Amino acid sequence: MSFIEQCRWSLARLLMKVARVLLSDSTSTLTAGRALRSASENIQGQHLRLHLGCGAVKIRGFLNVDIDPELPTVDVVDDVGELRRFSGGSASLIYACHVLEHFTHQEVPRVLHRWHEVLEPGGELRVSVPDLDRIVRIYTKNWNHFQTPPNTPWIGLIYGGQTDRYDYHKTGFNFAWLKHLLEGAGFVDVQEYPHEPHWLGLRDASLAKEPFNEYISVNVRARRPPARVREGAVPSGEDVPT
Repeated sequence: MSFIEQCRWSLARLLMKVARVLLSDSTSTLTAGRALRSASENIQGQHLRLHLGCGAVKIRGFLNVDIDPELPTVDVVDDVGELRRFSGGSASLIYACHVLEHFTHQEVPRVLHRWHEVLEPGGELRVSVPDLDRIVRIYTKNWNHFQTPPNTPWIGLIYGGQTDRYDYHKTGFNFAWLKHLLEGAGFVDVQEYPHEPHWLGLRDASLAKEPFNEYISVNVRARRPPARVREGAVPSGEDVPT
């Protein structure tokens, strides 16, 4: 993420927190949302669509999950690496955009295993992370830029914006490494998908390409394998012959 994007993100967080204080009791919708965000009970339901580490981006039709209860975009407050409030097999889709790099090398396999567990059989995971391959190529092409003060050596993108204790990058990925980790967690059909058009029709960090007008993310989709049908089992909806 560029320096400009980091400034925009910091300002957005500040404005959202001010708005939350000023408008906290203005509507019943906000009251209901606040109750959901502050509740500690497990989230009930099946075929849930989860947007993990939502930050300032709220996606309609998803449960927007973040650890920061001050963000008005958040539907469910939870540690996205643990997902303690969600049952195994309860989600049909998980989307995590520029989230996974905020965990350590050692934590990432456990996090991916948990996301695999929360997905239902056949469920889909979509992940976007900064791509070290692209970053290296862009950095090399623009070498003189990074040697010219006051330009930083892209520290915001590489190490995180560091605007709060959660905003630190602790590991890195390219497609080959991420594919290896996903398959190690049990995912199948791991493949890249295009940046644009955005698969949800919105704009988020997966489309970041400032300041050199080149995409800096690798966007990956994967699936939890479908459930195996036991030999002799009757498919759902079919009658047993008599």
